[in-house]
Amino acid sequence: MRIPWTILSLSSVLVLAGCSARPVLTSSSAPSGTPSSAVQGHTITGRVHGGQNPVSGASVYLFGANTNGYGNASISELMSGTKDGSGNYYVTTNSSGDFTISGDWSCASTTQLYIYAIGGNPGSGTNSVAALLAGLGSCGALSSSQTIVVNEVSTIATAYSIAGFATSPTAVSSSGSTLAVPDIGNAFGTIQNLETLQTGVALAATPNGGAGTVPQATLNTLANILAACINSNGAVTGPTNPTPCYTLFYNAESGTTPAPNTAQAALNIAHNPGANVANLFALQGSSPPFVPDLPSSPVPNDFTLGIAFTGGTWSLGPTALAVDGSGDIWMASIGNASFPEGGVGELLANGTWSSFTPVTGGGIEYDDPALVAVVPSTVNGANSAGAIWVVVNDETGCPTCIIALNPSTGAVLTGSTGIGDGSSVELTGGLAIASTGVAWITTEGDYEGDNYLYGWNSSTWVFGAGGGLTEGRGLAIDASGNFWVVNIPTSGTAYNLVELNSSGTAVTGSPFSGSGMREYSGGSPVAVDGPGNVWLGGFGDIVEFNSSGVQQGPSGGYSTGGIDLASQIAIDGASNIFTAPGVNNNSVTELSDSGTAISGSNGYTAGGIMNGPNGVAVDGSGNVWVTSATSSNLVEIVGLATPVVTPIADNLVSPYGSHAVNEP
Repeated sequence: MRIPWTILSLSSVLVLAGCSARPVLTSSSAPSGTPSSAVQGHTITGRVHGGQNPVSGASVYLFGANTNGYGNASISELMSGTKDGSGNYYVTTNSSGDFTISGDWSCASTTQLYIYAIGGNPGSGTNSVAALLAGLGSCGALSSSQTIVVNEVSTIATAYSIAGFATSPTAVSSSGSTLAVPDIGNAFGTIQNLETLQTGVALAATPNGGAGTVPQATLNTLANILAACINSNGAVTGPTNPTPCYTLFYNAESGTTPAPNTAQAALNIAHNPGANVANLFALQGSSPPFVPDLPSSPVPNDFTLGIAFTGGTWSLGPTALAVDGSGDIWMASIGNASFPEGGVGELLANGTWSSFTPVTGGGIEYDDPALVAVVPSTVNGANSAGAIWVVVNDETGCPTCIIALNPSTGAVLTGSTGIGDGSSVELTGGLAIASTGVAWITTEGDYEGDNYLYGWNSSTWVFGAGGGLTEGRGLAIDASGNFWVVNIPTSGTAYNLVELNSSGTAVTGSPFSGSGMREYSGGSPVAVDGPGNVWLGGFGDIVEFNSSGVQQGPSGGYSTGGIDLASQIAIDGASNIFTAPGVNNNSVTELSDSGTAISGSNGYTAGGIMNGPNGVAVDGSGNVWVTSATSSNLVEIVGLATPVVTPIADNLVSPYGSHAVNEP
């Protein structure tokens, strides 16, 4: 993950001065006053620890995430206490590291709050670069009966969870759009799936039923790395005989700029979890304060945090993924011994399974439900209310059924036999939802040679377009409403790329050909990024075309960053490309929009919890979700990507990105 430079240029700057560093905020982050729908603040108590030592004399701020646009400074919420040089109030920890924030603050109920503590003495002398975070969550849901522990564990949990919205510890922000409200709220909610706020202890399993296994040892290891600097006098000297803070700051960089404090270092690691891993890993020492941690050998491949979700009656081996407007994850599954026909499942944004998971039956044979997509909640009509569309390939009775599910109940909305007449809609290779709510599919034509693009407009099929299609596979829709279809001219030959306009007519020059476009039996992923470039997956590479159909990058495509089999493609809000490399490589690859590998030669492994990853999606909080073909794991890689607007339709993203669902 890389924060876009357009966003970075707006980030606030921390200036180190005297005994402690006070945040310097722009005018947009002046005290928020009392908004019209404000929640009156109450007393907040807590303690600040470095490792297991109290930090005395630390300056403790209460910040709210800014909703005036990405890259803006956070809102300083306190209206009493000690005022710093920028006019922001803070309180100070006592000799035991304890602090009390009075009720002299207020904020809108949906404002996401966090504690920022900087400076103080952890027992080794005043440390001006010691900076810690603790995410509190929504203003309206904050309890007054709990004590908050601010330490390295809370800092790592917070930094990773909100990484998609944070350019610095004092610049956490999102769009004020109603689409962004659940996204940043879900990001702060993820913190509670990683650590216990009242104790500052990393969790082993997610709360509320424990559906997810938390990477406790990795989280503690990252906390120990921060502690090496925090539990010191804060000296930043090197490179000869480098101090722990020097090693931390110059290896947890933003570009080539070293981190100015430990909270920024945590954010930089979250933004670049594959960078300088060995040097950072060596900081945790032989007697670290947080255990269990990772063993001293081997050095981890990367510092991604992956939560593995299983159970909850969902053990069907999920394949394709889609994210709805609330941040819930929908999965299509191939089935197992208990559910031989497969099904559809929903994992709620809080990390618990929906009550109706998995969805099976309904008069429909779920034989390999390979594709799933979500209608935008803004659409009116029969396809509205965020309906969940699923492609069900069943060679007995309904060669391809297209079904819709109620997102609240899981009930089948499209009758007992789905939508598919057995003669014109057969063996679907791609599924995409238009911003109008029309569900579009491509057909492979394996039965009667019908090789078309079809759209269901709530009551009937829209045009079945040829446009040069001979065997349609992967499908994506760009911001202009044009369709991009991966096509096989003749079975067994190389792919080409067909572009159809919104009327189903091939555009000038289509179909487009390029090198590295290879057929394989598992499917044909395609996605469109923010600038309109089209990305295709295949064996060992990813191929890029610009919006005019001209291949970009090296001959044969991009093959770096751990790519083995690009079975699915998702694009995040910075137009970075994520692919699940398939069963031969248990990692996720990230490329920049120029094709440069960000994830390193082995990709991101999330601690080795992925088993044959194939489906991949990015949610509105910046998490990357991965299905595993050879196990029941659904993996959430926390904060790895730049957030997008969900559900994806006609390249609807923020600020850029897209995700088309194609057969894995």
